[in-house]
Amino acid sequence: MYAIKQIDPTDWQNVSTLAQFYEDLATNPYCTNDKGFSYIRTKSHAIKHAYIQPNRPNVCRWLVFDIDDPQALFTYHDKGLPRPQIIIKNPENGHAHYAYKLTTPVGEGGKSSTKALKYLSSVQHALRLALGADRS
Repeated sequence: MYAIKQIDPTDWQNVSTLAQFYEDLATNPYCTNDKGFSYIRTKSHAIKHAYIQPNRPNVCRWLVFDIDDPQALFTYHDKGLPRPQIIIKNPENGHAHYAYKLTTPVGEGGKSSTKALKYLSSVQHALRLALGADRS
């Protein structure tokens, strides 16, 4: 089993996976602190919000899952699933967001491969069910 490390929020740039996540964000992603509405902000501003758009428009690089379970930190391990690249745990209730980075990004618009989109959808659906994650 891999070691899970708690990261100092002010030191995220020195963690390669978090730096890559930041690099992969859209220039101006949607973000918010409250569900129901969002703003378009610069990356540097958006990362200070509780919720952020993880993928650029028309390209999926990250699959993100919201797991509303007090024991969510080890759900992937308990269910024999691949380890996510990023786990963000809510310290108040134990719920977590898992982020899996795709080896190859998948285009989601225009001339994108329908086979790749169907495969992505199947993988996302299967992981969501296996993790017990929210639909949205």
